[in-house]
Amino acid sequence: MISSKAVNAINLCVLLACHQWTGPLTNKQISQKLNLSISYLEEMLSELKRQGFLSSTKGPGGGYRFVGDPADITVWDIASKYEAPLQSEENPLNLAGIDDYELALEQVVMNTLKSFRLSHFIEPQAIQPKPTSKILSRFNFKPLPKPFIPQAANSVFQLHMWV
Repeated sequence: MISSKAVNAINLCVLLACHQWTGPLTNKQISQKLNLSISYLEEMLSELKRQGFLSSTKGPGGGYRFVGDPADITVWDIASKYEAPLQSEENPLNLAGIDDYELALEQVVMNTLKSFRLSHFIEPQAIQPKPTSKILSRFNFKPLPKPFIPQAANSVFQLHMWV
């Protein structure tokens, strides 16, 4: 069957694909949305990044992004990185004592996951790029907060104007 790590990796890719046009998500944001520990999440993020599904940027405004088109990637493409097949080149003769129905069930699961693309799990408005009015900077920094300007006298000599 499918391991919980594979299910979490699929959920992670779907979440990041949904936020593909809104900007990167940080470890903390992803951890809160998926209810996963940061250490467990970082292990998954590094593996998915190494496999080419994600990219990351450091610094302010940084985080993780989904790479590619969700319509081109099947759920099996992600799950297969975490699942070892019951029958493989190393074990072609079924030496592990696996029954035929287990192999058939694995084929059904694999074919089902291959039939679904990530775009099937994304809301249609999340796939479309949001129109942007202008690009703030090439570094993608978060906007600075408005500065606080106190409305009071600058010195003792201006106090008579504020009383």
